[in-house]
Amino acid sequence: MKYSPNLISRRDCCKRVAFFWRGGNKVEKAVVTGALGFIGFHLTDKLLNEGVSVIGIDNLADPKRTEIQEEKLMHLLRNSNFDFKNSNISSSEFQNFIDDNTVVYHLASPIMPFTKLPRIAKAIEDSISETKAIVNVLQKKPVPLIYTSSMQVYGKRYGTISEKTPVNPLSDEGRLKGAEEAYLLKRCSEIHIPLIIIRLPSVYGPWQREDMAYHRLLTIKDKRHLEKVEDAFTADIIYVDDVVDAFINASKISVKKEIINLTSGKEGEWHKGKEWITGERINLREDPFFNVRISTDHASKILGFKPSVAIEQGVEKQKAHIEKMMKTVPSLYSV
Repeated sequence: MKYSPNLISRRDCCKRVAFFWRGGNKVEKAVVTGALGFIGFHLTDKLLNEGVSVIGIDNLADPKRTEIQEEKLMHLLRNSNFDFKNSNISSSEFQNFIDDNTVVYHLASPIMPFTKLPRIAKAIEDSISETKAIVNVLQKKPVPLIYTSSMQVYGKRYGTISEKTPVNPLSDEGRLKGAEEAYLLKRCSEIHIPLIIIRLPSVYGPWQREDMAYHRLLTIKDKRHLEKVEDAFTADIIYVDDVVDAFINASKISVKKEIINLTSGKEGEWHKGKEWITGERINLREDPFFNVRISTDHASKILGFKPSVAIEQGVEKQKAHIEKMMKTVPSLYSV
């Protein structure tokens, strides 16, 4: 497909507009960083279907991701309310995308894990630089910022995890997200930017990244080593549509600062999904996250969050998507 290296737009004067309410204000527009990523794509698609104008920012420079990104981009560009910016955040004209009725969803993040320490340090430095670029713009135009974090900021924990549990990141992603959280919490408080940090467990569904466990389990040919296929966080997992609904609900509330953990509220949910895919029973006591429970109280209170997609239903949707893509675009997924 062809695309402009700068702003791609199919907006016309007859666009339809719907509004999300946020503290009495109408939200007409959203900016989504990482719009062609797994969650970013689903969020952008849902916002567009709700009639919200979306500016999506992502970088098409990685040849390993180009074909999947272009497939997603072709789908999103069918909607006239979608504009696409092919750029790093730090080099984009971010201030031109923001007005009083905008919500910013910051999902852009480097792919983890890295194997060499210098690459980890550089990834954190670059990612925080992009986050700072967003905050510098919002300092002049203080619209809500919704930031995607990870449960990996907690490190290894036992018992119940809540938003008050101290962070102790051990993984690459945990360190990155922990560093960005610390910067955002301090800086957004100083300059009065409304901030919601949403910490996610593992997430699954159509377009899940190829390095994630459920995708690998659904596409793997060699069935001899299925027990070794795991995600970095196995204490919980939720379906991508439930995550997107939570993100959209977050844009409707008026807060100064909030940290919210999203969770299925069920024990052994990640392993239940793996069992459904493989047909093999799993000894949960061998998992380091066996004794971990994530509290649902805060997400339920603030967002009214309650997952609606059962693990079996979600896995079947992801499986159907993979099978469809393998038939229609065989080169899309390597198996």
